[in-house]
Amino acid sequence: MKLTEIRDNTRLVSALTCVILLLISLLSLMNAIAAPPLDDPDHGEVRLSAADDGRQIELKQGQVLVLGLESNPSTGYMWEVEEADETILRQTGKVEFEPESHLLGAPAQQIMRFEAIAAGRTTLGLVYHRPWEKGVEPAKAFSLQVQGVGSFTPVNTPPPTTEPSSVDSPVTVDAQPVLGLPTSFNWCTSVGCTPVKDQGRCGSCWAFSTAGALESNIRIWDGATRDLAEQYLLSCNTDGWSCSGGWWAHDYHLNKIPSGEPDAGAVYETDFPYVASDVSCNPPHTHHEKIVSWAYVGPEEGVPSVAAIKQAIYDHGPVSVGVCVGSAFQAYNGGVFETNECSTLSSIN
Repeated sequence: MKLTEIRDNTRLVSALTCVILLLISLLSLMNAIAAPPLDDPDHGEVRLSAADDGRQIELKQGQVLVLGLESNPSTGYMWEVEEADETILRQTGKVEFEPESHLLGAPAQQIMRFEAIAAGRTTLGLVYHRPWEKGVEPAKAFSLQVQGVGSFTPVNTPPPTTEPSSVDSPVTVDAQPVLGLPTSFNWCTSVGCTPVKDQGRCGSCWAFSTAGALESNIRIWDGATRDLAEQYLLSCNTDGWSCSGGWWAHDYHLNKIPSGEPDAGAVYETDFPYVASDVSCNPPHTHHEKIVSWAYVGPEEGVPSVAAIKQAIYDHGPVSVGVCVGSAFQAYNGGVFETNECSTLSSIN
């Protein structure tokens, strides 16, 4: 091959390479143009999170603001609207909770939706608090500056609901009277119950329920009132449980001994006071009452019948139970709670 032919072939390869690179660049540009950003007002939704606190946004008619903020329904805390001009911005749909894990007391993403219904500017201010605690400073706050833009056709938007946010298939339970049991029975009136406690903003309901069951048994069978340390279960467990959730910890009152501890058994509140955070275990601690055994009422992975729960309470004392909590549970202020909702698990005693 002549030298000129080699040079010509080199030029040809270079030219083809440039054409290919040009095509790739054009395709990339077309894809960038075709793919709308996540919060493009012309494509349905604006999705924001806690990182967008203080942001200014624009909403057109039909555009939905979807706001996801970390919450923990098991603690009683939730995000609620404190400030908004409802002639410009309206909350719509159901408040939803998307749990971060299957653990009792696990945090969840609280999902709230808003629509602009008129042109104008308003501040959307939210507070994270317990709705029933009046006059108490909120734990956290979040705000957005929202501008309704364009022309708006009047629409009727239903207000948000506190009905269950994500209801599983109804659970069939036995609600028939239990033969041999009284029509009503309350350990608190017959023997007495230990004081109600406050877990704060920590998702440690599992530890409180575990300690509460043993406190009740000590009261019933020994006639003594003990204040057991939930913080011990929270800080010293070896299962990775924390303020982000856990499970029944009865084994630590039975035979499970964390590293550095001299024994299993209950630790008193005075020896390890509750601080509502994941502080270190700092062993050793003095251990007192132990349990002989514990068991599930009904199947471990199932839901026991009402009759079985009544019988267990009557025979053994207060029991630890898990309940699904959501917006309806957080609106509870007394009486018998009967709503069937399931979003994130909490435990009670």
